[in-house]
Amino acid sequence: MRILVSNDDGIFSPGIKALGLAMRALGEVCVVAPDVEQSAVGHGITVRRPLRFKHTASAGFGEIPAYRVDGTPADCVVLGVHLLGRPDLVVSGINIGVNLGLDLTHSGTVAAALEGTSLGIPSIAFSLDTSGEELNFTLAAEWAVRIARLVMRRGLPKGVLLNPHSAPPSLQQVISPGPQEARRGLVMGSQVEDEPPAPQLHQSDPHKELKHPAQGGLGCGSPLL
Repeated sequence: MRILVSNDDGIFSPGIKALGLAMRALGEVCVVAPDVEQSAVGHGITVRRPLRFKHTASAGFGEIPAYRVDGTPADCVVLGVHLLGRPDLVVSGINIGVNLGLDLTHSGTVAAALEGTSLGIPSIAFSLDTSGEELNFTLAAEWAVRIARLVMRRGLPKGVLLNPHSAPPSLQQVISPGPQEARRGLVMGSQVEDEPPAPQLHQSDPHKELKHPAQGGLGCGSPLL
């Protein structure tokens, strides 16, 4: 399986390093990410100048091919797909901070996954809640691998991406369908009726098996409108 990894915090972010290294457990990984932070750029793309990219060994990915791009997260996904070959999965993140409610409209992390979804590639945008005292990217990456494995095994409905969040150990979140208040905007729960159904995920014990819709759990699907 081929996995394309991107983000909006930049190629030197600890979040994408943890995600890229963890994804090696699932297949062949390639990292294509902005050379500088591109938070809150939304789904913007570069159209008035050439994009430049460079292989980067100093980002700490070891033998994983890693390229820095002077463009947006969406640019990185397009460049990765067209220059490196079509992947089986696009993963974005791990974002430093949540992407909920109205944040989705300008999140570069979500935009990278949205670009992958628009190209017909299963895509996931991972974020880490920063309300805790410690940012545990290792645990967040472990969850990311489990979610990605589930997506590759079960698939996603057409036009649907996942936007899961990893909470700090001290905070156990359970989000049920329907609108809920968030720190910014409004979190809208939704039920996807297409087949196959979107995976249902919950964040309790990372060693327990993730739940599928037939078993109940946390819905994290975001329809592509």
